[in-house]
Amino acid sequence: MQRNHTIKRKQVFEKLQQATFPYLFVPLIFIGIFFSNTLLNAQTTISGRITTNSGQPVASASVTLSDSLNGNILAFAISNAKGDYKIELASTLKVAVLQVRAFNYAFESRPIPNQTAEYNFTLTPKPTELPNVVVNPSPIRQKGDTLNYVVSAFADQKDRSIADVLSKMPGIEVQADGRVMYQGKAIQKYYIEGMDLLEGKYNLANNNLPHKSVSSVQILENHQPIRILDSLVPTDRASLNIKLKNNITVTGSGRAGIGAEPFLWDAAMTPMLFKKQTQFIGSWQTNNTGNDVSRQLKTLTIENLMDQLDAQPAAASFLQVTEAAVPPVGSNRYLDNNVHLLTGNLLTKINKDLEIRVNASYLNDVQNRQGDATTLFYTPSGEVALVENIRNRYFVNELETRLTVQQNTPKGYFKNMLTLNLHDNQTAGILFNGTDSIAQRLTRPMQQVNNQLRWITPIGKQLITIYSNIQYNQMPDVLQVTPGPFASLLHGNEAYPELRQSVSQTHFNTHHYLEGTKGWRKWTFTPRAGIQTMHQQLESEAETGKPVSPENAQNNRNANTTKAYMQANAIFKAKGLELTFNLPFSSHHFYLNDMLKDSSNRQSFLTFDPGMYANIIFNAYWRLTGGGGYQNSFSNFNQIFNGLIVENYRSIRINNLPIAQTRAAYGSLGLFYRDPIKAIFTHIDYRYQYARQPYLPVNRINPDGSREMVALLQPNDVGSHTLNYKFSKYVTDLKTTFGAGLQAGISQSKQVLDGTLTRSINRYLRPNIKMNTRLGGYMAWDYELNFNMARNALKGQPTNKLFFLSQSLQLHIYPAKNQYIGLAGEHYYNKALNQKTNIFYPDLTYRYTFTKKRIDLQLTATNLLNERTYISTRFTDFYFYQSIFQIRPRQVVASVKFQF
Repeated sequence: MQRNHTIKRKQVFEKLQQATFPYLFVPLIFIGIFFSNTLLNAQTTISGRITTNSGQPVASASVTLSDSLNGNILAFAISNAKGDYKIELASTLKVAVLQVRAFNYAFESRPIPNQTAEYNFTLTPKPTELPNVVVNPSPIRQKGDTLNYVVSAFADQKDRSIADVLSKMPGIEVQADGRVMYQGKAIQKYYIEGMDLLEGKYNLANNNLPHKSVSSVQILENHQPIRILDSLVPTDRASLNIKLKNNITVTGSGRAGIGAEPFLWDAAMTPMLFKKQTQFIGSWQTNNTGNDVSRQLKTLTIENLMDQLDAQPAAASFLQVTEAAVPPVGSNRYLDNNVHLLTGNLLTKINKDLEIRVNASYLNDVQNRQGDATTLFYTPSGEVALVENIRNRYFVNELETRLTVQQNTPKGYFKNMLTLNLHDNQTAGILFNGTDSIAQRLTRPMQQVNNQLRWITPIGKQLITIYSNIQYNQMPDVLQVTPGPFASLLHGNEAYPELRQSVSQTHFNTHHYLEGTKGWRKWTFTPRAGIQTMHQQLESEAETGKPVSPENAQNNRNANTTKAYMQANAIFKAKGLELTFNLPFSSHHFYLNDMLKDSSNRQSFLTFDPGMYANIIFNAYWRLTGGGGYQNSFSNFNQIFNGLIVENYRSIRINNLPIAQTRAAYGSLGLFYRDPIKAIFTHIDYRYQYARQPYLPVNRINPDGSREMVALLQPNDVGSHTLNYKFSKYVTDLKTTFGAGLQAGISQSKQVLDGTLTRSINRYLRPNIKMNTRLGGYMAWDYELNFNMARNALKGQPTNKLFFLSQSLQLHIYPAKNQYIGLAGEHYYNKALNQKTNIFYPDLTYRYTFTKKRIDLQLTATNLLNERTYISTRFTDFYFYQSIFQIRPRQVVASVKFQF
């Protein structure tokens, strides 16, 4: 024992020799060592043996010495294989409590004096009863870069599709159009069992795939969709994967319903098949209840949107029919439709690596919209008021097909996508402005063919990428207005019966590049050389019935642009750090040929657009991103034409401008945190952009409210700051998902209004909260609150203020396992320029379910208070706008819904 004490004192002195304590503390240290030595010499040793009634030793028994006054454990030991134990106690207590516990034996306890002694125990057998333990698995599990959300942990009795469940998962947000966001960023891929069937149009699966067929939703963080680039080109984007319960899944959903006021119908059939080598989703849907099924054809994933932007933009329409602005409520509240949708999506694997995908859809819809609009223009010379009653009918016919051949392996990547789109859309309307009744009709056919190829293959120790995109687009639009507008400009200041404005555009665009990818230590280099070309032909004429149209009422020009570029990309990747550098040099060549004036214009530019992005991973929870750069852009050819074009009955545009350059600088900074175990997800990001545009917009407001728009070749500085914050957490014990967010921004620009140069500053603040709660198995509720506070200040004019509030509450009651009662209410409050509106929409749903057959009988009543109009107000830089929009009346629909 004395030898041990000597060793311990020696260790203390060695530590003192290495320390840097001030000499003042040395006496105190020696005093501490003295008392420590005294206590060590005053230790009490308690030992003994533990056996059974038959004398057998009891191993692994727990022996503790406790304070007899407060029960604090002072020392403990575990008996060995012979049943022996030994405890050393350094305490000044006079009495302690010695306790013995062993599995399947009765508990023993006895008070003992604080003296060295031996105490033997003979234990009596007694079965140990274990309490019932309920293990609740975590609803979110993490494995590497994959988060698994257990669907059953977030699903309610009322939920039917996987979209119903996604919005309640922390970190995941589903926007109004169906776009899925993770940590504030749109997902780049939507997989079902690792296969991309829908190419970004995942609303079709989200809204129709029964959640009971899904075991989990996976978020694939830092996901690189192209497998051969996985270790070379990092990404901070996330993708979503749906994991099904069975290897072979035949599922889907359907419904059939009828209703009243007016006669209503709602029918759909969406079969689905998912196998290892084949996936299929088909759907036929029709309704006139306000359900906008066309949203299921919208491309939503960031990866597919980038593919579309990679090509030159398609032709943009110049012409439009004046319409009342739709209200800021769900489209099911106001959409007066008669829609038919037919779509088929098939993906099959020819072999292990090669797959073929066919996506086709046909949309036919007729929509009616009616509303009153009051516009108050603020001009330096005074206010101009315009009051309109607008009734429009929209005819939609759209056929879209896509054939894709793809091979995506760690050894190579090949994808060829051929797309054909045919649209034949029309709009007809009647407008009354207090003086005249004006008829408008717009025909907008469109034909588009696009082929996109990307091939990545290894050559030696580097990767070579060949990319090619070819696009052809034709859009011959015609606008007819009766009686004819702008008589002073188009008809010698004489009234005329009808205007026929035609605009025909033809685009042929190509983009080709060759890229290499080479990894060296922690760097990846991807140099690229490419060329983009665009040919556009524009022909337009404003016909008024005169034998000869005004000279400036026609356009006939050809435009060609060529962009050749060299781009050096470098990526540095180390532990916790990813840096991306983008250094593109471009040569731009423009050629404009005006066929009417027999004149042409050639211009060339050299640009350098550097950019940098950083992704810093501190640990498994925190991540910081940031970046910035400089960007050059040039006038869109749609902005350059000599003759006038009548956009609608009260708007005319003249753009006689040269090609000009816009220079912009941008920057961003984001901080992200997520803890899947505690189910906490939050992020904040800031973005800044400053641009010097070459043109100033010039607006002239006529006394009748019509507007003439031109552009002035003069620099216009435009700047903006935006801030976005999101927080969400799932509380397992409360079965509640909390969410909160904030958006804030400020922007400013200049314009010329009625000959006066003005500057406008726009500010907005948009906080929001969201909550989803389940109260046992008998009730659940969802609540969401959104604010929008905006200000617009135009130099020389009073500041305009807007306050908008929307909130929704859904109460879900389950009186029995197969019954559901839903009470829902939406409240909207709008205030601008002392104009206030308060509107409330209550709804009621009752559902009876045949559980074994998965059939629902449902009765739904919407807009119970029969609100027939929605009054909204808003403002822009120089006008105030109020709309009284027709809302769908109270309606009741009885339906049968089923799942396969």
